[in-house]
Amino acid sequence: MAMPVGMEAQEAVRIEGSGMVRKNKRPEVKQLVDFERGIPAQKPFIVLGSKLINRKRLNDGVLQIRHPSLNHIMGMPSKKISRELTGVFKTILGGGVPDFNSLTKLSSDEQRTLRSVAERTQIDDRLSLPTPDKDNEDREINRFLILKGQIESGNNNPSLIKEFKVLLMKMMKEKKIPKREAMEVLEFIISLGF
Repeated sequence: MAMPVGMEAQEAVRIEGSGMVRKNKRPEVKQLVDFERGIPAQKPFIVLGSKLINRKRLNDGVLQIRHPSLNHIMGMPSKKISRELTGVFKTILGGGVPDFNSLTKLSSDEQRTLRSVAERTQIDDRLSLPTPDKDNEDREINRFLILKGQIESGNNNPSLIKEFKVLLMKMMKEKKIPKREAMEVLEFIISLGF
């Protein structure tokens, strides 16, 4: 049977093939690399309680803590820390509990930093950390209560009220007193005319 002339022309126009042919085609990287052997790169962040800590920066002596979303934490900027405090954090991150000797080597400022980080990351209940300046804190709270009682009983000495206001603001800033109670005390002082 003879094919119509139009059909031969359509078959001749049909293009077949697998696309453009490349010369000197390089093999894919996946074919060249053995991913099952070798040392994988460490991830930069490691979990510390409810937050993340930058492992590389910690090795360099810088404390950098982030939210799990990698956002900054308000009131907790990156901070240069000593080798002793770095060692304490590495012990904690390794799953251990820092020994008493390493904690006593820390300055009071470093102990406050450690306590603050432990509270913010919600691991303070798993660690037995000494409270820095506990006697000083007790003294401040005791002085606050004495000044508050004197002012409420009618002692309106300006230097006493000034000392009370300074102590009140300091305790509010350090969150040692609830804001609501502090605002009530401030309202009381204002009502007295100070």
